[in-house]
Amino acid sequence: MTPPGLVTGSRAPPQPKLVLTTRAWLIITTRLAGHEHVLVVEDMPSVRMLIAETLIEAGYRCSQAGDVETAQSLLEADPSIDLLLSDVGLPRLSGRQLAEWARRERPTLPVVLMTGYAEGASSREGFVDERMELVLKPFEGADLLIKIRGLLDEA
Repeated sequence: MTPPGLVTGSRAPPQPKLVLTTRAWLIITTRLAGHEHVLVVEDMPSVRMLIAETLIEAGYRCSQAGDVETAQSLLEADPSIDLLLSDVGLPRLSGRQLAEWARRERPTLPVVLMTGYAEGASSREGFVDERMELVLKPFEGADLLIKIRGLLDEA
């Protein structure tokens, strides 16, 4: 039986082939896994659900909000939220303004902000504070998990 990730041929010895197998994904998510509670704030339902699914698969508890008002209500009502993950471009308030609002009551709350606008992200300095990260859309699930795990492990 040929080990997964190896290509065999009759004329050449087996050569390694880089394949992200289910086992490799499990190893990655295990190292980046968590049990913490993440609030996902994203106004596009399909994006919000995909992000939540990624977090849940990695073991995180996840609450979702499609707008700032719902996010504020959840943050006020649920002290078990360990991290705020928000799109920057939200109606009414920006994700950055939502983070400022949340940190008035919970100054050490870790925040990951997501944006699809690279030109705005180029001026990261001054946009993100301590215990804040910025990720550019589109992103890989593993990259998001790395940012989240890094912030949560800083505590």
